[in-house]
Amino acid sequence: MTDSEYRSLAEKSPLKAQRALFDEYYRYVYAIVFGRLRNNASREDIEECVSDAFSEIYRCCGNSSGHDGELRGIVGTIADRTAIKAYHRLSSRIRPDSSIDDGSADNIAAPDDVESETDRSLMRQKLLDCIAELGEPDASIILLRYYYGRSSGETAAELGLTPAAVRKRCSRAAEKLRKRLSDEGITI
Repeated sequence: MTDSEYRSLAEKSPLKAQRALFDEYYRYVYAIVFGRLRNNASREDIEECVSDAFSEIYRCCGNSSGHDGELRGIVGTIADRTAIKAYHRLSSRIRPDSSIDDGSADNIAAPDDVESETDRSLMRQKLLDCIAELGEPDASIILLRYYYGRSSGETAAELGLTPAAVRKRCSRAAEKLRKRLSDEGITI
């Protein structure tokens, strides 16, 4: 079905035009949606997305301002965009198959774990503050070496230093950091 065929049929009977569009493009739209969502969605989610895609297709094709283009391209683009939106929506929500009864409640922190997690968070923040106080390039060297696990050569290339200079500065910066943390009552 071409765009002009759809428009002429829609002038006679919008419902027949929509039915003809659905009959012709259902498998095409389903293939696009299934391709995007097959690993992250249930069959019901995929079918709902196909329905959403056809709703948008009908809205777009029924638009009186019109569009010039091949109908198959418009249908494919709308189906793909609808599937992408569904993917983002589905991947951001909690898995629907998890419930408290299946043991997933074990992942919920107990009230006494909240205190220890808060302490760790505060310690991390204090550590980052102390690292920042070292100044550049020492702070970057410490972060790249210990936080990101970069080698002396990789760190040197990133900061424009020699590997020997990075090792020497890292050693001195680590000693300064130990002293600062010790002054704060933190031992590592």
